Formats: sequence, structure tokens, C-alpha cells
Amino acid sequence: MEEKNMLKPTEFARFFDHTLLKPEATTAQVRKLVEEAYHYGFYGVCVNPIHVPLAVELVSDLTGIPEGEYIEEIPEPENVADEFPMVIEEEEETDTGVAVVAVIDFPLGAGTALMKAYETEKVVEMGVDEVDMVIPIGYLKEKNYYMVEKHIAEVIRAAGGEERDVVVKVILETGLLTEDEKKVAAAIAMAAGADFVKTSTGFLGGGATVEDVRLLREVVGPYKGVKASGGIRTAEAALKMIEAGANRLGTSRTVQIMEQYIALYHGEDADMTDDGQGY
Repeated sequence: MEEKNMLKPTEFARFFDHTLLKPEATTAQVRKLVEEAYHYGFYGVCVNPIHVPLAVELVSDLTGIPEGEYIEEIPEPENVADEFPMVIEEEEETDTGVAVVAVIDFPLGAGTALMKAYETEKVVEMGVDEVDMVIPIGYLKEKNYYMVEKHIAEVIRAAGGEERDVVVKVILETGLLTEDEKKVAAAIAMAAGADFVKTSTGFLGGGATVEDVRLLREVVGPYKGVKASGGIRTAEAALKMIEAGANRLGTSRTVQIMEQYIALYHGEDADMTDDGQGY
């Protein structure tokens, strides 16, 4: 792969929601997540609602971390250029802000529509930029499309309605769906007014596939978002998702993927072994 045909590392980084959704996640890990997102220039950090207040505080002002409590493995801001070779030319106007993304009714999607709405209202009050909600998969399976759309519509209403600033992504859990169900679910999400469809939680029924991303892109068209999530563990896999039509990627392996990509960009060998870790 020739450098001239590759995205710059700074451009590649903006595809990623740096993700920490494991139930045993700690405050220290959330701090590290946000620092890594800043240092690499990831689009956002994706966390459970319990961690939203801290993530919002850290994104708003890194000095909100008490002195001496920075994670040792992550360099201080003035050392970033030395540690991470991702140079932004001075003439470039690059959006380097970090969005805070909260998951809603995660990972099962089995709460009521009003429960989803209440959770959404609360994380919006906390200051999130985006929400990733899980559809009621059982309703989709039994073709109760009215209730599927109602759940999505309630989240959109709670996020601010048609004039909202908060982005709403709808997680379909494609690994549990037939091809026809994927098409229907994506169409319902678009009809309800969602901004993105997202393949998977990463916790149930497999993760993103190139085929699913391509299918969802065909359904939603060029002006809505497709987020590939679940099982993306290498730079090679990430690039395939982007080529298939994904314009956002969710993974807990973001740092490892970026390190691989930076090596590729500079013409160095990169170990693309998928060790099966992460989501």
C-alpha cells in the first residue's frame, strides 16, 4: 500500500469511537481512554452512562484530572508529538475535539421505550454529544415494526427531537438478524429519523462484517451514517470496513489499530495478527 493512496493517520483516527464498555471498567481506565483519544485524535469516546460525567469533564478540560493522577503509560500533552508520530500540518484546519458517546439500553435493548427515553434524557443532561441505542430485537423478530420505530422515536425525542444537536445511532445487532431483517431494521431507523445505523454491540451474536456494512450503506444511502462495531481488531479490518462504506468505527482496540496503521503509513512492517482480544 503506497503512502500517497493512504489516509493520513490524523484522518484515519477521526473514524474511531474509542470504546470502553466492559462492566468492570474503572475510573482510572476512563481517564486513560480520554487521554488516549486526545493524543491520537479519535473522534469520540464511547462509555456506559455511569462514566459519562467523568468523560464529559475530562473532554471539557483535561486539567480536571487531579495533579499526579495521569496514567503513567500516557505522556503529558507536551510530549505527545514525540510519542505519537501523527503530524498535522499548520495550514490544515482539523477538527480535533473529542465527542462523548453514551450507550443506551445496552447491550440487550430489552428495556421499554420510556426507559430508553429516560436514560437518554439523563445522559443528554450530563453533556453527551451522541447516543448509541439498542433496538428491541425481539420486536423486530416478530415483525412488530411499530414498536421498533417507537423505541427509536422515543430516544430521538428525548435527545432533543428534530432540532437536536445530539447524534442518535441505532444498534441493530446484525449478528442476530437475517439479511431481510437487517434491511428492515435499517429502513425503520431511517424512517424514525436516526442519524446512524450501527452493526453491533460487540457483546452478542458476532460483530461487524464487510458484507453487513455494505448492505447497510445501500439501505441508508450516502447522507446517513454507518458505524461498524464489534470484532474490529486490526488496521486491515478497519480499512475494509471504511472501504465498504462505514464512516465511523467502534472498537476497544483503537490504540493497537492506530499503532499498526502508523507503521503502515511510514512503510514499516505491522503485525496484523488478530489475538481475539477486545470488542
